[in-house]
Amino acid sequence: MEMDKLEQENTAATVFSYLIRGLSNGNREAVKAELLQKMTPIKELYGFSDETFPLYIDQCLERKKFLKVQDAIEAFGTAIDAGSIKSKDERVVMAWIGEIMRQNKTTGNVKTKRR
Repeated sequence: MEMDKLEQENTAATVFSYLIRGLSNGNREAVKAELLQKMTPIKELYGFSDETFPLYIDQCLERKKFLKVQDAIEAFGTAIDAGSIKSKDERVVMAWIGEIMRQNKTTGNVKTKRR
């Protein structure tokens, strides 16, 4: 049975909220390893590469919540501004954001409102 994208996203959010509870034990690496394994459908759904997916999981853990695409873009932007993402990782993150924007045919500043 094939799940649609919304179902995959909701399932991943449920899995994430269940696994994130392990963070209170101070088990960040174990939780991250399990999230990397269990959230592979999101990796494919959101088009993450092997380099960007662990960075995405880090951002989710940092905010203690499942990030949808728009939230992930904002989280990556904030992290890059704060300098908490290494420059080599910054390039792969920007490539992913660029690909998402191309897929959505978004041009210019996403936050700009049309008058």
